Amino acid sequence: LMQTDPEALGSFFDEIRDVLQTPGYYFVFVAPGGFFQTVIAPRERVRSIFFGQPVVVPPLSEQEVLAVLRMRYELLSTEADHWVSPVSDQLVKHLYKLFRGKIRFVMDAIQNIVSYVPEGLPGTISDDMALEILAALAHERATQLLTPTERDVLVAAASVEEFTNASLTTMTGKRKQNTALYIEKFVKLGLVRRLRQEGSEVFYEVAADMRPLAADSEVSHGE
Repeated sequence: LMQTDPEALGSFFDEIRDVLQTPGYYFVFVAPGGFFQTVIAPRERVRSIFFGQPVVVPPLSEQEVLAVLRMRYELLSTEADHWVSPVSDQLVKHLYKLFRGKIRFVMDAIQNIVSYVPEGLPGTISDDMALEILAALAHERATQLLTPTERDVLVAAASVEEFTNASLTTMTGKRKQNTALYIEKFVKLGLVRRLRQEGSEVFYEVAADMRPLAADSEVSHGE
């Protein structure tokens, strides 16, 4: 709701203000960055009942994500000290960059890859096959929901970290009015989410599961 209708979310907190002051109870809200400044701070009645500073939890480092996944494999293995990683560490590093450090999306992607692989395929899945699977799943969903032209616009959007109506118009060569309609549809379908507003410019990013649309066909083996 914060992404799609922050004003409605603010109204919700106005309505539950008295509930949040129930004696003996404490409420903790977990939200994306910018929640307090965007939703709470502009409403004096609501802001007055919040105390303490927001706790910012940064993403795990690349090495920490690898360590978490190894521990997960060990805990789920049927034999102690004997397990095979479903994907390579290099692919995990690629996913880490693709999903900007969000381990939940990395783990979801690995689960999707494993679920899509033919049953009985032994060993670690190759990087090429894993990336092909993620791209195929993203294209399948986009094809089901969008026209070919809309899908091409979404692919262009997936090639950058964030975009505005103006920048996407420049990338695609579409009319600005048409681009605005595409973005509106993408947001409604959950394919794109609103990031922030700077003056009259609204910034967006492609949803995590759609980012493989523009992913390279093979994993880079650089630093």
